[in-house]
Amino acid sequence: MKKIFYLKWVAIVTLLFVMSCNKDNDTYKYEAMVPVYMSFDEFRQPPKSSPARNIKQSGKIYFKDNYIFINEVNEGIHVIDNANPSNPVKLVFYEITGNVDIAIRGDILFADSYIDLIALDISDLLNPLEIGRIENAFPEVLPLPADARLPIAYNLFDRSKGVIVDWEIKTFRDKGYGWWPGMWRTQGRFLMITGNPLMKKHG
Repeated sequence: MKKIFYLKWVAIVTLLFVMSCNKDNDTYKYEAMVPVYMSFDEFRQPPKSSPARNIKQSGKIYFKDNYIFINEVNEGIHVIDNANPSNPVKLVFYEITGNVDIAIRGDILFADSYIDLIALDISDLLNPLEIGRIENAFPEVLPLPADARLPIAYNLFDRSKGVIVDWEIKTFRDKGYGWWPGMWRTQGRFLMITGNPLMKKHG
């Protein structure tokens, strides 16, 4: 009887060991968001003005004299002549990567550009001139992914590659240990959900 009891326990322990080994060797296929970079050299080129365009996703709105400055989320600023409120005229668009905020003092427009703060002389509204830039003025600011349901591979960030300006979906295959609250861990790779404090919604 003791021998049978002992053999049962051996069988149970063996089964648990095999199940544990199989779990560790399971291969998981999953998708995660990985960063798309813009080099620092390209990112820090002076903003350009371009022909007026339609507003797609408006952000902050700033009024000065007879002009309206409307943020296009993450893209730049629309400048509109509102001297005749019944017939506003779109004048020009300032291309500012990662812009969401605007402030104006005199002829100087201050705008964020992801991690930088820039100052533009807008005395000539059609031809803004960058006169100052504070690099890394803000904590790490990340664009919001189009699909917030997917995890983000934070550990794959490489700050030396430049500024993160977008996300792309990548498929991973490796061993996994399951979902933890707010993260997915696979062989030392931690994939954080977009609720991470570093994730700031731009817009």
